[in-house]
Amino acid sequence: MGIQIENGRYRGRATDATGRRISRMFSTREDAERWVAAAKQEAALIKEAVRATSGPADSNGRRNRSGLVDSSLLACVNASDTVGAVLQKAIELDWADKPEQQERGIRACRMLGFDTPIASVTTNVLDEIVASLKQEGVKNGTIKIYLSAINVVLKRGKRLRVVYEMPLMPEGRTLPLPEPVDLVIQDDWYQHFLSCHTRPQCRLLTEFLWHIGCRVSEAQRLPWERINVSSGRIHFIKTKTSKPRALPISDEVQSILMQSKKLRSQSTPFLQAYRNYYNYYVECVRNTCQYFGLGPYVEKKWRIHTLRHTKLTRLANQGANAVQIQYWAGHLHLSTSQGYIHGSGVDLECLINLEGSQATQNPAIHGHLH
Repeated sequence: MGIQIENGRYRGRATDATGRRISRMFSTREDAERWVAAAKQEAALIKEAVRATSGPADSNGRRNRSGLVDSSLLACVNASDTVGAVLQKAIELDWADKPEQQERGIRACRMLGFDTPIASVTTNVLDEIVASLKQEGVKNGTIKIYLSAINVVLKRGKRLRVVYEMPLMPEGRTLPLPEPVDLVIQDDWYQHFLSCHTRPQCRLLTEFLWHIGCRVSEAQRLPWERINVSSGRIHFIKTKTSKPRALPISDEVQSILMQSKKLRSQSTPFLQAYRNYYNYYVECVRNTCQYFGLGPYVEKKWRIHTLRHTKLTRLANQGANAVQIQYWAGHLHLSTSQGYIHGSGVDLECLINLEGSQATQNPAIHGHLH
């Protein structure tokens, strides 16, 4: 735990009850100190609640913990018809081995109120939550994650027969429209960005994403068994769309994999802690944007997914058609692949030359022009 100064602002760092590192930026040191103290107190309360409610230790001295435990959640789990009680069941049954999903469920249900009767969660209640999150500036993807977690809890409530009718989930048109992603990373930006990576494992993951263009989750879940160097193929099986695909291994990618093999003895080539990689990635982006004077707009647009966007746009520039890009990316719909071919990365000047050559070859057009 501690406080660091970054670009004139104060970053508070703490550790939650699960041991995961968390951080937040503040404009004053006092605000950062208060947040760190509150995070420390909350973590201590949750750990104490876990010790008080955990079962007996096993032969290895470990206690049975059914996911993340929230101190205010524990107060209402005995009432079977509350949001908190059904959430606890979802943690035990639906998200037993998924700590990230458990945490998201707790955050989402806290907005409903743990002591709220789950049968009173209506479509109007969900719409009000969406409206509130929109006013706070929460991103579209985060809102959908919260709604998805609430939907799982409501379905669990229906199985437990404390929810008799599922409310309608908010319509897509009520959610804020996502901003178009059109940033393509230039080669000189990327080279400096990569030079900022002083951690070898983070650097190798970034290079892999740059050359392959897969999703971060696909790279982190990729086992060595799915990499066949002799046939020159990487097989992605666990994907976002459940659509497996096999991509060729270039010389650059093979070199990345060989370096990773030397660094890691685990069953996967790349580090698994997404949050740690994300925080490190953001710092390198900030450093690069400051170096080139790119400004806050580019810094905001430059996300982890931008590596994937840039790779698919480069494929389009090299002559790949939308169907090829669809397979490479693992998209379900062709329209999704077309969205990755951005105006900032596609050569439109060649269309002017193409039109001119066509006019010269066509006598009818040539005569009309004169």
